[in-house]
Amino acid sequence: MKTKLIYLLLILGIFSQCKETTTEELNFEFGYDYFLNPVVGKYIEYKVDTLYIDDSGNFSVSKFVREEVRDFFINEQEDTVYRIEQFVKDSLEGNWSIASVLSLSIENDQAIKTEGNLKFLKMVFPPRENTTFEPTKFIDDRIEVKIGTEFVEMYKNWGGEIESVDTPDAIGNLNFPEVLTITYADDNNLVERRFFQEKYVKGIGLAYKSIEILDDAENPNEAIAWIDRAEKGFIATWEIIDFN
Repeated sequence: MKTKLIYLLLILGIFSQCKETTTEELNFEFGYDYFLNPVVGKYIEYKVDTLYIDDSGNFSVSKFVREEVRDFFINEQEDTVYRIEQFVKDSLEGNWSIASVLSLSIENDQAIKTEGNLKFLKMVFPPRENTTFEPTKFIDDRIEVKIGTEFVEMYKNWGGEIESVDTPDAIGNLNFPEVLTITYADDNNLVERRFFQEKYVKGIGLAYKSIEILDDAENPNEAIAWIDRAEKGFIATWEIIDFN
């Protein structure tokens, strides 16, 4: 009887330890699901409006963009990398055509996005308000990007900061209970304007982005709005319209 009692106590102790370990794992929240929904077939669709400014004048372009998780693989560092295919069309009634391929991964509690052969640090985990980081740590921030007919140092003077976490927000016609807002650039001087902000919805991913990349070397007058004096660059807004 004594032997059976000892065995019973040992079994109960093992179950108790297993239960405690499982509970800790389930309650440990990193916030990874703000950055991506790692399920093949999941997609997000956006309406994208862009105003381009170059030596030919200002012109606007509107389009629709769909980003879909198509595959994943394990890299040499044993991180899971998700392959995202980006599709575009000019109208809601149009047909999707593939435009580019990008990737998302989480490495050492850092959210990584690679597009156009450029690797960006998008956020750090767990996300906390007022946390700062260097979004361009993996690239040369003085690289020039062609916008229309002009070249612009698009990534100059960027500095990331998590503005808010788990905040209700309305994006377009949709309301979300938990939104993460990150500013990647907010630099303004006489001749350059760099602003880039994104919003991520928990369990979905990127839902909104606002970008202003503007240069003015000829008429640096702060009294004139950037939209009226910029000589080159662009202003763009991405807004979620559908997801699954």
